[in-house]
Amino acid sequence: MRALLLDDAPAALDLACAAAGMQVTRSRSAIEARGLLARERFDLVDGRLTGPMPLEWEIWQRIELFYEQLKGHAATGLYQAVMREVERPLIAAALARANGIRADAARALGIDRGTLARRIRALGMRERVGDRTGAHERHAPGRQARSRAPEVSR
Repeated sequence: MRALLLDDAPAALDLACAAAGMQVTRSRSAIEARGLLARERFDLVDGRLTGPMPLEWEIWQRIELFYEQLKGHAATGLYQAVMREVERPLIAAALARANGIRADAARALGIDRGTLARRIRALGMRERVGDRTGAHERHAPGRQARSRAPEVSR
């Protein structure tokens, strides 16, 4: 029998696995462990790997992986890179939930409507309601969207 545990698993869990005669495989990160799970079979898996990871933990793991890939080279611009990756889907989701109404999206995000408009421009987001890519097209209230000329039936 085999067990997959993260390195920071409690020592008591290690002892319990050993007492049960299990071969324990340890993983440095959740990302690495999920890779092992995709390739190999385990009888017991660290519970933190079976469900969705909390966002904070997932971000932490991704940043650690980024640092590992640098192999000792200095990291620059990490804060802005992470903020760009998180902010775009956050704003897009808020706009989609608010049906494109910026005031409602801004309220849900806890920011001013003007700040939301500036962030949309800074991130280069077009506006198209319901699009998860961060693009959503919206027309001013009371205005019709431009369309092709109406077709005439003969």
